[in-house]
Amino acid sequence: MLSLFPFVAVFFWFLRAQALLSNITIDDTTGDSVTGALVAYAPADAWTNGQSVACAQGSHCPPGTPNLDNLGGRSFHNSTFSVDSGRHPNVPLTATVQFNGSAVYVYCALSRAPNDNADMIFYLDGVVVGRFSQTPVGTAGYDYTVLVYTNPSIPQGQHTLTIQNGQQNGVRAVMVLDSIVYTQNRRRREPHRHPTGLQPLRAVHALE
Repeated sequence: MLSLFPFVAVFFWFLRAQALLSNITIDDTTGDSVTGALVAYAPADAWTNGQSVACAQGSHCPPGTPNLDNLGGRSFHNSTFSVDSGRHPNVPLTATVQFNGSAVYVYCALSRAPNDNADMIFYLDGVVVGRFSQTPVGTAGYDYTVLVYTNPSIPQGQHTLTIQNGQQNGVRAVMVLDSIVYTQNRRRREPHRHPTGLQPLRAVHALE
């Protein structure tokens, strides 16, 4: 008969090594709440920092302006793609961020105004992994905290996410980025402790 001791030892080792999952927010303006990494917008002058143009609840909001009180971190970055844009005609606009994690989620505000189409392409480490498109209903206002991209099962590690607003020769597209959330999977190893009454395994003996 074999001793059960090695199996008990392995069981307690397994309990000590456990995964810790945590969700980390990358704000469109202040960046990663843990690392401080910022979102890179390109072309830079094609994006507007919403804090400079938005308004708060109860105040007079300019037509077509998102309400800061409905946005995470009370901020947003927006851009408009157009084939005949005066500044960057027919040039898709991008927002890029790096993160170390095993899942990622992108939240935007979507305009309901006529011609404010949503047309986004998502790249993970340079590869197209998703698309989001929506035709507006043609009324005033915004839909807030809309999950436009989700990827819950990517290899844990360093990744680069790029969100592209618009496509060459495509429809006019408006993107209002609120935040990006990623999940980090860390393994914690607790200090080694022997179970009460048990001593370190030295050898396994067969019992007669």
